[in-house]
Amino acid sequence: MRISKKFKNQFTEMSEKHPDCLFFMGIGDHYITFGDVCDKVSKILDVPVTRTMAKDFTAKQVILPSAWSRMNVYIDKLRKHFARIALCDQLQK
Repeated sequence: MRISKKFKNQFTEMSEKHPDCLFFMGIGDHYITFGDVCDKVSKILDVPVTRTMAKDFTAKQVILPSAWSRMNVYIDKLRKHFARIALCDQLQK
């Protein structure tokens, strides 16, 4: 899944302002988190870490389906390891 640098920068800015929070950004039918936290999330949820590549950056990512029935299970598992979890949707393209 390809993302824009602007989208990645928004994610990075929010993560830096709130370092105790795990952010997932909504893109289409998925929620995605980026960066070093991906390895920990991958182990907790037993999902793969992938890489996203754009012309000006590469980043680790974990992609989760946005189906709420599954997200509730994921959130319950993640709450044991993270102080806060935020699911964010993109408001502008």
